[in-house]
Amino acid sequence: MKPSVDVFVPEDWEVYRDTRLAALKDAPYAFGTTYAQASQYPDNMWHERLLAVDPGQDLPVKGSLGDVVSGMSAGHLEETGVVHIYQMWVSPHARGTGLARLMLGYIADWAEGLGVRDLELDVTIGNDAAIALYESAGFVATGYTEKLREGSDKIVQRMSMTRSN
Repeated sequence: MKPSVDVFVPEDWEVYRDTRLAALKDAPYAFGTTYAQASQYPDNMWHERLLAVDPGQDLPVKGSLGDVVSGMSAGHLEETGVVHIYQMWVSPHARGTGLARLMLGYIADWAEGLGVRDLELDVTIGNDAAIALYESAGFVATGYTEKLREGSDKIVQRMSMTRSN
C-alpha cells in the first residue's frame, strides 16, 4: 500500500483521538503527555483541538497506508519564526514504508509556503530509529536538552534543520 498524507480536519476528531492514544500507548518514552492523562480527556476536547487549528500557524497531519490512518504529526509556527514539529508517530505496522519521511516533507513544504525555512523537533535520547530518520532528513542535534516531562527520567534533545532554497 502506498503511504499518503493529509490534514486532520475537525470532522476527524475521533480518528485524531484514537491515533494520538495509540501513539501514547505504543511509545510512552516519546511524548510529553502520557496515555493515562490523555485517555481521560473528554471527547469535546479532542474536537475543540481541531476546531482551534489556525492554518497559518498549525498543521495537524495524518499519515495513511491505503485507507488506514497509520501515523500523525503536527507543525506549529513558533513566535521565533521556526516551525516546530510535534507528535511525530508512525504505527508499528507502517514503519519502514516511508510514511514518516512523507509526513516530515509535508510539514516542511507547509512551512516553506509560510516563508519559513527553519524547522526543529525534540526527540528522546535513545530513540535511535527516530534520530536516524531525522538525521537522514537533514536534522542535526543542537545541543539543547531537557526532561521529557515531569517525573520522567527520559531526556529529549532538540534537532533542527534549515531547508535550502
